[in-house]
Amino acid sequence: MRLLTRLFLIVAVGLLAFSLVHAQGVEDNQAIVYMAYEGTAEGSILIVSPEGYRDKVIGRDWFGSDSSGRYQREEMSASDDGRSLAISVRDTVDDVILWVPIINLDEPGSGNTLYPLYTTQAVRLGGFSPDGRYLALAVVGQESADAPLTGGMMVFDITSSQEFDEYGKWWLPLEPRDGQIMWAEIGDWTAEGVQFLPTCYDCGEHTAGEYLLWNPFAETITPETGAYFVPDVIRLKATGEALRLDSDEDFPRNPGVTGPNVVRYLPTVTPDPAAMTTIYADPRGIGLAQWVLDGQAALVQPANVNDQWLLIYRDGRVVEYPYMRGIYFVVGSTDGWFVQGGNADGYTDLNHIRLDRSDYLVSAAGWATVIRPPRLGTSLPNPPPTFQAID
Repeated sequence: MRLLTRLFLIVAVGLLAFSLVHAQGVEDNQAIVYMAYEGTAEGSILIVSPEGYRDKVIGRDWFGSDSSGRYQREEMSASDDGRSLAISVRDTVDDVILWVPIINLDEPGSGNTLYPLYTTQAVRLGGFSPDGRYLALAVVGQESADAPLTGGMMVFDITSSQEFDEYGKWWLPLEPRDGQIMWAEIGDWTAEGVQFLPTCYDCGEHTAGEYLLWNPFAETITPETGAYFVPDVIRLKATGEALRLDSDEDFPRNPGVTGPNVVRYLPTVTPDPAAMTTIYADPRGIGLAQWVLDGQAALVQPANVNDQWLLIYRDGRVVEYPYMRGIYFVVGSTDGWFVQGGNADGYTDLNHIRLDRSDYLVSAAGWATVIRPPRLGTSLPNPPPTFQAID
């Protein structure tokens, strides 16, 4: 990015030195959600638990003076400790990623800004390192004005000045395959490095595959990890289990029903169909399956059914849970799940549901986007009891 443009961004974004001294963080039972103001990039971060919430306003200074239209947020990623939030910001006129703000959620107004490539067409935000100091991302763009389009992986030290510090950035270019630009699906950041699966850029849906492991500091790549990327799984990270919606012609469908009609259970994330167990089928189709009740059950919503959830327990029980129309699932919790719905004032109410009651938490502008779910499954035994297969 040209020097003049960068100087403008420094003024517009209002960079402050980032500090690793944090005051509060986010606890395991709390979720981080983003409520965006309609038609703008700015909004509010809500850190919610079954007992209450706290909020942080993310103003337009992080996005640029034209955040109401031209500059828009794209992806968001939070560190595991909930102290840092990364946001990719797109210029919708020039159709490029301008910068990636790193916001310190414990100290409003403080943080840093990262600049990926000279011209960045796309960014896929990965996770932060276990200590929260580094951020991994996949990028596609140009390294200079005359360079060809390329893709790869990047790691940033979020405490370094990207404008004046030549260090603190690691780049792993990925060679094109069959004439296609490559970037990556990004997995967890483990103690050994970043999991990633090379995949072509702008090629539609991506298939399952085994993650590679990149250690940017040792400059090593491990080609076999035993860990897999599988699209469209709903992971329970604490136990390694997952849920997946699927279509299965061996189970009945109502006339005209298309799409998923079964819920699969994966004791570990793998593309092997033999390792997947069908735990629920519905001829009406299935619109949603999510972990709730600290991973003790899966919450399932039949397709086009607006007043009923089903709780699928590990022992095979299926329990109906009725709810009001206009209420939508947000994310599971340690003893229930969070929901949202519009109110008469035009805002969104967030509520927490337990099996015996529903508690109001807060009203805010916009619709909730989950950035970091609560850490569910910590109360389960090791290994956890598996779900029961159906015939």
